Amino acid sequence: MKFVVMNRYDLEAGNPCDLQHVIISIRTEGKPVAQVATNSATLRTVLLMFDDLDTPQNVPTVLGGGKPAMLFDEEHAQEIVKAIRECEPEVVICQCEAGISRSSGVAAALAKYFTGDDMFFFRNPKYSPNRLVYRVLLNHLHVSKPITKGVSQ
Repeated sequence: MKFVVMNRYDLEAGNPCDLQHVIISIRTEGKPVAQVATNSATLRTVLLMFDDLDTPQNVPTVLGGGKPAMLFDEEHAQEIVKAIRECEPEVVICQCEAGISRSSGVAAALAKYFTGDDMFFFRNPKYSPNRLVYRVLLNHLHVSKPITKGVSQ
């Protein structure tokens, strides 16, 4: 399984992946849903909405204007794992607004689980993986039913 990180603009511009893939599309509340470019190799698109915060889930977080933050949680992780388990894609495309933090947090956790190596995402200056996304998703992967599928990065 390969893991690709993209920003909104690039994914809306076109989907160059001709291998069977799942798209994880992440947005912030108030932003429109990405007009995800799919093709015949797209197995499923998972649409998620949460804020780009690394705050632990047990600490209440309030954004400007008193709006409570939407943090990445077990339900988000479960949606990602369910799509991968059911579709068994060759590639997982992770997309968020900028393609820097949330999407690379998802990709890093998946890479760690499937390959044992997440350093591509943590050492690459292009990415800054969201640690909350990484921790919650990786934990969910370890406690859920094992997923066994050929992997590569």
